[in-house]
Amino acid sequence: LDDLLPDHTLFYSMVQTGTTGCAESEAIRSQFDQLYSDLNGVVATIGPFCSDDVAAVTAAEWRAGADISTVVLSPSSTAPILANVGAYPNLLRLSSNDKDLPSAIAALAERLGWQAICVL
Repeated sequence: LDDLLPDHTLFYSMVQTGTTGCAESEAIRSQFDQLYSDLNGVVATIGPFCSDDVAAVTAAEWRAGADISTVVLSPSSTAPILANVGAYPNLLRLSSNDKDLPSAIAALAERLGWQAICVL
């Protein structure tokens, strides 16, 4: 990995929210802001994972007030509202939008000739 991004520093930080699901908006924003400050600005962040947390730290209004322009790469946020790039700038989602999933499953079933499927 040393040759992956020469002349760059990769920093890993695991932030515990104290919950098993999404954190409260203000709590996740405070933790995000603290990391941004501690690292003297951050170019990109991987996570958070929960769509509500992603919305909290990528909302244009909050970012403008906090003066944060960091790109957020979210591996698992799927809420359709996050597709609004004006409201949630600098967000790169690595998962499909929930709105697109039913039609994608239907297209796959049709393509493969499946008559019945079970979604768990």
